[in-house]
Amino acid sequence: MKRNLIIITLLFCTALSSCIKTEVIPTQLKMQVIDGQGYTVPGASVYLYATNNDFYKDINVVAKGTTDANGYIYFTNLSTQVDYYFYVQDGCQDNFNNVNHLSYTLEPNTVNAIEPVVVSSVGNIVVQSSFSYPYKILIDGQVYLDNLPAMKSATFYEMPAGTHTVEVIQFSGYIGLPNDEIFNNVTVKCGASTIVSFP
Repeated sequence: MKRNLIIITLLFCTALSSCIKTEVIPTQLKMQVIDGQGYTVPGASVYLYATNNDFYKDINVVAKGTTDANGYIYFTNLSTQVDYYFYVQDGCQDNFNNVNHLSYTLEPNTVNAIEPVVVSSVGNIVVQSSFSYPYKILIDGQVYLDNLPAMKSATFYEMPAGTHTVEVIQFSGYIGLPNDEIFNNVTVKCGASTIVSFP
């Protein structure tokens, strides 16, 4: 009788444990958005992409949403096999020139929190040529365009707000003026386009 009672107790405990469901937390990503002064940014738009190519071309958005009153956003049911890229925009501020890539895959069944994402002010630089020669365009010492055709213009987006140097270099083999030119103190303002025309 004692033996039967032990067996019944064991069967009851086994049946009870099979009825108890373990709660599985979906894989989540927690992100907070701040500005350059460290203030939280509510209402910012956040977009997740699965690849670097999708991020740059702004295609195949995996998930999107807006930050809450404290600058936070949560994405849920995400894949643990994807190294996500993210784009955050608030007016003329975004994270394009700051951190925009997780650089790791997410831990499953948990809330993955990342460092605050910083948005900063950006604008555009428009370079216009009125000459019949092609030019190479450098901004702050880096080549931004190998060949600006004659009598054409080019727009460079996502330039950090502030002061830049634009250099135009005439291709060799062309005779006539102007030659190379350097434009110092080209000021970019948040959300605005600054035009550099030459000559």
